[in-house]
Amino acid sequence: MSMLAPNGSVITAGSRLMT
Repeated sequence: MSMLAPNGSVITAGSRLMT
C-alpha cells in the first residue's frame, strides 16, 4: 500500500497501481 499520501483516494489509486 502506498501510505505516502494523507488522502485515502490517492492511497487507493496508488495501491491499485502498485499492486
